[in-house]
Amino acid sequence: MSGTTFTVGPVIGHCAVSASFNLQSYTVSTTAGANGSISAGKTVNHGQSTTFTVTPNTGYTASVSGCGGSLSGTTYTTGVITGACTVSATFTGNSYTVTATAAPNGSITPPSRLVPHGQTTTFIVTPNTGFTAAANGCGGSLSGTTYTTGVITGACTVSATFTANTYTVTATAGANGSITPPSRSVLHGQTTTFTVTPNAGFTAAANGCGGSLSGTTYTTGVITGACTVQASFAVDNTAQTIYLHTDALGSVILETDASGQVKKRTEYKPFGESKDN
Repeated sequence: MSGTTFTVGPVIGHCAVSASFNLQSYTVSTTAGANGSISAGKTVNHGQSTTFTVTPNTGYTASVSGCGGSLSGTTYTTGVITGACTVSATFTGNSYTVTATAAPNGSITPPSRLVPHGQTTTFIVTPNTGFTAAANGCGGSLSGTTYTTGVITGACTVSATFTANTYTVTATAGANGSITPPSRSVLHGQTTTFTVTPNAGFTAAANGCGGSLSGTTYTTGVITGACTVQASFAVDNTAQTIYLHTDALGSVILETDASGQVKKRTEYKPFGESKDN
């Protein structure tokens, strides 16, 4: 027999030619790249299909081709086998979206990152002036303004929050008066007040923390850091010494100041009643 042709020898009488047929088998080989595996190759009869198990490592996704097949889950099913062929599996690292969110009074950038499985990434956390940042999520930690995630194994979110700083405003007083309370804790951007009380015969003055005194109340400016309000007290120069001048009976008839200027005269009716009454 040559190819599909069978040639008989010289025919000198009746004879019979018998043909038999064996089903062919083909080798279906398998190959796998790094980060996964595929079950071993096998021998497959002509016209049949076969399956292989494809197993990616954690954090990887499988892609398979060859022998006219398709992948469903971890099972690759070939097409109808009509000759030797090879099934090839490759594996690609997964990537996950890490999202960033920020509360008021600060920011976090960028808003998201696409991170390969098993890697870490960073975000910049920026508080507004007078605020302190905190951040959490994705197993990470904040150092300065940089938030570094833990190893990423799936989609996750980093959240940043911002808290107003608190500052101590201290009050001090000189002699001859007081200021209360001795201190206050004030949130960034707020104002506060103190009560300034001079002793009798003294007047008060106060300064510090960008404020002003009205009556006995000292109101600071907007507080942006620790500062001190100082109160001082001086003799009230508006007070005057009045000198009383009397007649022979001891009744006050004249009032003058220290310079002798007459401030008031008093005349009396009979029997000593003041004409002012």
